[in-house]
Amino acid sequence: MKRFLFILKRVIQLLLIIAVIVGFVFTVGAAVNKNKTFVCSAIQVNVEYPPFMQLVNEKDIEDKITYLSGRSIVGKPLSAIDFNTLEKELERIPYVKNAEIYTTQNHSVHVDIVQRKPILRVINNDGVSYYLSEEQTKMPLPNTFTTNVPLAIGYVETHEDLEGDSIVLKQLFDLVNYVQKDTMLSALIDQIYVTETGSFELIPKFNYHTILFGKVDDKMDERFQNLKTFYKNVLIHKGWTDYKTINIQLPNQIIGVKRDTV
Repeated sequence: MKRFLFILKRVIQLLLIIAVIVGFVFTVGAAVNKNKTFVCSAIQVNVEYPPFMQLVNEKDIEDKITYLSGRSIVGKPLSAIDFNTLEKELERIPYVKNAEIYTTQNHSVHVDIVQRKPILRVINNDGVSYYLSEEQTKMPLPNTFTTNVPLAIGYVETHEDLEGDSIVLKQLFDLVNYVQKDTMLSALIDQIYVTETGSFELIPKFNYHTILFGKVDDKMDERFQNLKTFYKNVLIHKGWTDYKTINIQLPNQIIGVKRDTV
């Protein structure tokens, strides 16, 4: 009798476990089926961009989503919206660094966009123009927005030499990054001219003179420190317009050529 009761108890426990599992599966299945009936109630787009540097706006993103989906996703079943594909496609937009799409409890779709930050505008001798981002991504110039960033002109990607052009672009990127992180230099430097040999000439905002910089190397910091010392100790007394060129191509010397020098 005891053995029978023991077996019966085990059977009841097993049946209870099976009942719990079946109930859980049924509940999950019901929730999934119910979720399939939910439709997108609204779409909300938020674009995070650096101050005064907006290159893409909310309407651009919403229009892109509508184009990718074939129609507006508002009123569309949530189960029919491929969020992963939409995120990947939005991140193919040159201005977009990151895209995240998710739903809320009221079944609205939220789209969070992080825009790339332009650090340089390029206009080369062939008339090709674009922005260069912090990640060295090329971004076309938008029709509706302009940003106040340094300008690089001259022989940028005009050599038909992929290796040579990539070296120039990499050095240009490193140079601009250095300048932008320095309060004095970022307030001073407005344009960068790339010569045919791939060296750089820096042009101050008020066109006082031309700074012959040369190429980027491991002595760049030392050369810029020499330039700042020259500004503080010489130009502040003699005047910003006295010199035609300031040569800082060598780390151990700085050469200023006055305007009246032949």
